[in-house]
Amino acid sequence: MFDNNVILFEGINYHPSSFDFINSDLIKETNILYSHTMLLEFANNSYEERLILEAITDIKNSLISAMQKLYEIIKNLNAKFQNFITRLVSGNKKWIEKIKAELDENTINDKFSYEIFPYWKNSSKLLSYKFPDFQENNVDFLEELKDEDKFKEKYFKDLFITVDGKTTFDPKTFFRGSDKKVSINKKELLAHLKYIITFVENYSELTRPIVDRNNKLLEILNKGLSKIKTAPLKESNMILETVLTLLEQGDKPITTKDIDKNSIGDTKNPEQDKRIGEKDPNIDVKTEATIRQTYNKICYQINSARMMIAEENYNSYVTLLNNAYTSRIKK
Repeated sequence: MFDNNVILFEGINYHPSSFDFINSDLIKETNILYSHTMLLEFANNSYEERLILEAITDIKNSLISAMQKLYEIIKNLNAKFQNFITRLVSGNKKWIEKIKAELDENTINDKFSYEIFPYWKNSSKLLSYKFPDFQENNVDFLEELKDEDKFKEKYFKDLFITVDGKTTFDPKTFFRGSDKKVSINKKELLAHLKYIITFVENYSELTRPIVDRNNKLLEILNKGLSKIKTAPLKESNMILETVLTLLEQGDKPITTKDIDKNSIGDTKNPEQDKRIGEKDPNIDVKTEATIRQTYNKICYQINSARMMIAEENYNSYVTLLNNAYTSRIKK
């Protein structure tokens, strides 16, 4: 039973699946945009060219509108995360003071028992995870990003978890400390009590690095939005791919092979190949878009897990403390 003054996270869906409606709009408009840019090359006269250009302008404006909606969604989620943090820390201030004053070795019930994920094992990485900077001028770094699996194995090796003999890239399980809950008694609670209280009390400061990473993601989106407004038609189509990275993530992330296979910018039209020549003038843009897509997708997947587990962690610690408090031996 909870103290009436205790506040918990209400729970927010940060996963890209919550953006599906924007995702489908972006993919649809992008496919139409690319089709029209191809039609432009087949225009027989200035009249046809003008009609196609007008259509392309409308489509591009639809894309910009969808991207702006996406930016606002992620911006609002970030704001909600921060607002909840402020409410929790300020709202639970009196309650945590009571916990500090009345919960100790003499008051915790000898029969106390509680099941919880061992968040304390990887708490430092949950709160201050180190992401490699995107090194756009480092040829070796960009080359590494062409293979998503190898890139993750090199830079995010600790996020690979082995469960029942199977190893997978699983940030959420890593940040939980285990795939299974553990049962802690009075002795184990006392060993972690000071840390748990500090975590709840200083949650605002501890979670600041997560918010900072969100702001970097928003910066990437904003730059993409600015570029597509001014980029040439074909190039703007490719730039959009870097924005879709924040959306095209399921429980099983796509790989660079999937991106290449399903790329909206690819074409198998041999006639077009002849017109353009042996080298596609957009090949460098395509490559950069795919590389940025891989980097951003991985980083957002990890940060999304950090936000979800940070909330889960806070709620679990508050529930644990409240359980110990309500079952305590009163002096």
